[in-house]
Amino acid sequence: MRPEIGAALLGVLVVVLLLAMARGWRRSAARAADVVPALPQVPAPDALGAVRAGPLEATYLATALATDRLARVAAHGLGSRCPARVTVHDAGTLVERTGVPDLFVPTADLLAATPASGVAGTAVGRDRAVVLRWRCGTVTLDTGVLPRHAADVAPLVAALGTSGSGAAADGPAPTTDGSPA
Repeated sequence: MRPEIGAALLGVLVVVLLLAMARGWRRSAARAADVVPALPQVPAPDALGAVRAGPLEATYLATALATDRLARVAAHGLGSRCPARVTVHDAGTLVERTGVPDLFVPTADLLAATPASGVAGTAVGRDRAVVLRWRCGTVTLDTGVLPRHAADVAPLVAALGTSGSGAAADGPAPTTDGSPA
């Protein structure tokens, strides 16, 4: 076989694989949208209340179903890793994400916040990430953020712990290794 033909076949194979991956991601997002309801709207800035922590530079890792920490939620842009800023307010936690819609976790829906080694198959090192367990409608989710500076982990967890409503979670709180207890 001539090299030009081999290169063309390889190029076609790569394009087909990329299209199949994109189709699978779209299907996954559609299935997740059936399970995960619409996300809470971000309130107006004057309705957020006092700032308890932040804004902290971070990386938004992903959101997974609390019942299956490897089940990354693709719907609503929750499966896209991206740069973010995390701010804990009286009304809830605002995760301003680059390239996808912002995520707001109302204080009343926050169930737990713990240091973890990752979420949804993303490992970042022992207790470097912060996992927020929260309720979105009838579904319990785990959202992972990775503060840019390791020193921000403990203050963020403390601020989240003081802002939560103390509601009981549908399942055990996440452990430090990112798995359910």
